[in-house]
Amino acid sequence: MTLADRNIDDDLGSGPQPEDDTATTTADLTDREREILEVVVSGASNSQIAERFTISVETVKSHVKRILRKLNAANRSELIARYGGLGSAVTAPNPPPPHGSRPDPR
Repeated sequence: MTLADRNIDDDLGSGPQPEDDTATTTADLTDREREILEVVVSGASNSQIAERFTISVETVKSHVKRILRKLNAANRSELIARYGGLGSAVTAPNPPPPHGSRPDPR
């Protein structure tokens, strides 16, 4: 079946999608939200994220809620499905080192 032969109902109301909409949507995130997103898609729990960034679990929950809203995702599973393969592409160029880390003195 060619595109011209497809029934309009097959599209289920979805309009044309940009080829790479992840770059535009993650651009709306703050640097911290990008950092949190990268760890969320790795499968870390809220408590693991809180420990990594030395913030409270409630703060992590707030970040995750904002990320879900900004990226129009229903839940963490959807974030992982959409952005899980992006790895460090989620973060901004030259992100600052994680809180509390020091450069290698070598």
